[in-house]
Amino acid sequence: MTGWVVLFLNKFKRKLLNFIKNFKKMQDYAVTLAQQLNVSQLKKKTPTLGKHLTPEELDLFKDDQISQLHDLMQEAIKPKLDSAEDDILPKKL
Repeated sequence: MTGWVVLFLNKFKRKLLNFIKNFKKMQDYAVTLAQQLNVSQLKKKTPTLGKHLTPEELDLFKDDQISQLHDLMQEAIKPKLDSAEDDILPKKL
């Protein structure tokens, strides 16, 4: 084989392996979501949703992604408004 064919095949192999690795991560994520969103799981008093991230996993995020995760967590743990308070909030802005 000529040199460019070998280079092309090596690059293709690297990209294919990277795709498979990322596909496996997405597959694991889909399975985790399916388990967490299972009706019997959601009926529990304190359902398990989300995943604790290790320091190593957090290091993979960019600063703005960490900020988004923090904002999401703050919204998720915010106390719920009761229905009486919902009635006084405007429906449209």
